[in-house]
Amino acid sequence: MLSLKNTVTRRSKRIDSLDPNTEEKYNLYGFPFAFQVWTYEAIFLFSQKFATNKGDLKVPRILKWFCKNKIMADVINNVLKEEDTFTVATTLHATGSDGSNEIAQHYMQWFLALEIEWK
Repeated sequence: MLSLKNTVTRRSKRIDSLDPNTEEKYNLYGFPFAFQVWTYEAIFLFSQKFATNKGDLKVPRILKWFCKNKIMADVINNVLKEEDTFTVATTLHATGSDGSNEIAQHYMQWFLALEIEWK
């Protein structure tokens, strides 16, 4: 979480000082897999094209995704260009595949013990 906090802090300071026409790139540093899994859950097209969800496993949901191939930016761009429209989920909920509250599962309890202060 420290990497995420540092990245967000650095990015917000940098974005405030940019010219709106400047192209900006950044690295995800310590959380690329979490971002990748988020795209599978939020963008249905990505889960169809790039990954398989093993929803029957009794593990945290981030570990239920298996990537079929190494995904490169040009491959993602090509997939997006091929589609006229695609669906993006506006909300993701912390629920298990069986509808249970995932945060209540024994393997998630340590998240509740963390106290993260965002500034």
